[in-house]
Amino acid sequence: MHPWYNQKLTHLETLWGELVSATHMGEFLTTSMEALRLELGFPKSRMSMPFEQIAGCVTDCWLTSPWETCNKWNIDIKGISPDLKGARVYDQFIMQAFAKNINNTDEQLPVLNECRCFLDVLTLADIVTACGRYLERDVLDGKNTHPLHSHKWPKKPPRLKASYWKLWKASLLDTFTAPNSVTNQLTKPLVGWLIDPTPFWK
Repeated sequence: MHPWYNQKLTHLETLWGELVSATHMGEFLTTSMEALRLELGFPKSRMSMPFEQIAGCVTDCWLTSPWETCNKWNIDIKGISPDLKGARVYDQFIMQAFAKNINNTDEQLPVLNECRCFLDVLTLADIVTACGRYLERDVLDGKNTHPLHSHKWPKKPPRLKASYWKLWKASLLDTFTAPNSVTNQLTKPLVGWLIDPTPFWK
């Protein structure tokens, strides 16, 4: 076997061995996987996500190389932490929806993810009205969200460029709302709650 492939497999073996053991390194890697999943905003294991399309959306680290290997060889390593969950019926993960939207380029996805992380939001439920039918108007301009979770987010800059928020608004409308809607009405409204929203709602 070529040494390069052997090295990649050794990385995966080390990662899996540490994740299932009660070592300090295992705890560190588990925490890193959780942080990167939150930073990326996808609900499932980071190892199963399309590397080429979205690698630019997260901080480069030791886990990036195993992720690329898993994606190339169709391997999935499931962490011991639970998957991220939606808050309502028909809820969608914002970055997952952005990645599926063919109008968003791979170069735009990191910018959109910066906006999402700046607002501390994961899913559509974080940025829609209580009735679940409309995008919040202020959210389109990058303010006044109501995140329905208590995750601890990575450090962020004091502000983002105006061009970032312009792209954010355009992509939100294109991805989630009905064409030509003047009320920002969702194409597929959210309905019943899967969590108790009262501790988070302002």
